Amino acid sequence: MDNIGFKNEIAIIHLGDKVYELSINSSLALRKWISKNDTSILFCRIDKHENLYESTLDDSSIYRIFRRGSQLLGLSGRERFSGQSSRIGAVKELASQGYKLKEIQDFGRWLSPAMPAQYLGKLGTADKEKLKFVTIKPWD
Repeated sequence: MDNIGFKNEIAIIHLGDKVYELSINSSLALRKWISKNDTSILFCRIDKHENLYESTLDDSSIYRIFRRGSQLLGLSGRERFSGQSSRIGAVKELASQGYKLKEIQDFGRWLSPAMPAQYLGKLGTADKEKLKFVTIKPWD
């Protein structure tokens, strides 16, 4: 967790050549989590008994986190969190703060603006960007 620092109670995270500054609420939550997490991995694996492990989150841990969050909030059916809920929510939040599509793409570390555009309902842009990845096979 050497890439995480705090300045005036705000968490600063360094990932590669990118620097992310968290909100005060996110910084407080991160500080609380770090105080309970005795592993060297920020987002470590959690089993169904809430034990922490010295390995990164796996699909099962992420599923349990979202399922438990949905239960605590009383969500059901289509309202439940999915694996994409956090990415979609982050894209919409950044857009509401005035970030441009390219900035959102960089922030989310997407290789193309296709997915953030789709999450924002800009289907024309999303479809256009997806076409760049389509390989057209020649007729035999």
